[in-house]
Amino acid sequence: MEQSEIYIKHYINARNVLIDLLYTIIVSTLIAAFLTFTGITTKSFIINLIVSQSFGISICSMIMFLLWIFKPKKMVSLVFIVMMGIAGGTLIGLQIGSFVLQQIFSITLMQPEKSLFRAIILAITFGIIFSYFFIS
Repeated sequence: MEQSEIYIKHYINARNVLIDLLYTIIVSTLIAAFLTFTGITTKSFIINLIVSQSFGISICSMIMFLLWIFKPKKMVSLVFIVMMGIAGGTLIGLQIGSFVLQQIFSITLMQPEKSLFRAIILAITFGIIFSYFFIS
């Protein structure tokens, strides 16, 4: 087997996908607790939890969907698919998070330009870190 070939048959198994989603929910909750404790975003745990879960589950679902559709055979393809999943999941998670906060909890975040940029940067950063964790 070449160095550039990989086998990710693991992701096609429904049990392993559910386990990865469970890990994502746990990690997203820990990220929300970390952000609340450090005060990087807001001091409200519920806001951080909703936004963190919306980003985490969206990114994880998007990556899983792309892996299921494209079934990459080389590491370069895998990295490209994961990066596209992180980008798409970030955009979807941003919309879901703001929708849930505004429509269900009637919470509007202050300084939308500053918090939007910060949320995107944090989602991409944590998405890359934890995607590496799931891939390796």
